[in-house]
Amino acid sequence: MKQFAFTLMLFVVVLSPLAAVCQRAGRTDTSGIAAGTNDTDTILLPRDTRVELRLTETVSSADRHKEDVIHLEVVSDIEVGGMVVVPAGTEAVAKLTTVRPRDPKAKGYDVARDGYLEFSDADLILSGGRRIRLSDETARGRRNARILNATAVVLAPLSLAVVAAGYAIALPIAAATALDHPAQRAPAHAQTVVYQGKDMVFEYGKEFTRYTRDRVQVDVVRP
Repeated sequence: MKQFAFTLMLFVVVLSPLAAVCQRAGRTDTSGIAAGTNDTDTILLPRDTRVELRLTETVSSADRHKEDVIHLEVVSDIEVGGMVVVPAGTEAVAKLTTVRPRDPKAKGYDVARDGYLEFSDADLILSGGRRIRLSDETARGRRNARILNATAVVLAPLSLAVVAAGYAIALPIAAATALDHPAQRAPAHAQTVVYQGKDMVFEYGKEFTRYTRDRVQVDVVRP
């Protein structure tokens, strides 16, 4: 009797784990299938991802103003790990940060009188209205710009002192030279050239490069 009880206990101890293993092996692992068929899978879009944008309108300094919104689109698919996360044609918008129309009264060939346009950041508009911020520089470029600005602030007083010292030396020399060589009057027939200036125009289809400012989770676009 004792031998039978011992044999039964050994049977339970040895075969019960084996049965559990067989049961688990017979189950179908559906986790991978679910992930593969999920239409809303997400993936991390790295910071400083390069985005090529193209204007979908013509923009001129003649009729635009600061803070005006301009419209662009993504030139080609943006992929991460071989999967499309931002398809070509995705809308983007930006605000003009600087607008200067041409000055028709400018005299002389002064390019500063020409029109000027500028915008820096932009926004990608994904499906559902979600936006991804874009910058005209990479994170490293923005960091270097901050360093240069800080250096310029520190060196500005020294530069002014050097310029002032240069003027203090040059002015007496220039005055002495003027006494030795009196200025000649311009001929009476001489005319001032009037340069009308020209507006800056971003033509339809002009392309710009921007970069994602941050790492963001985005949906994988299913075909």
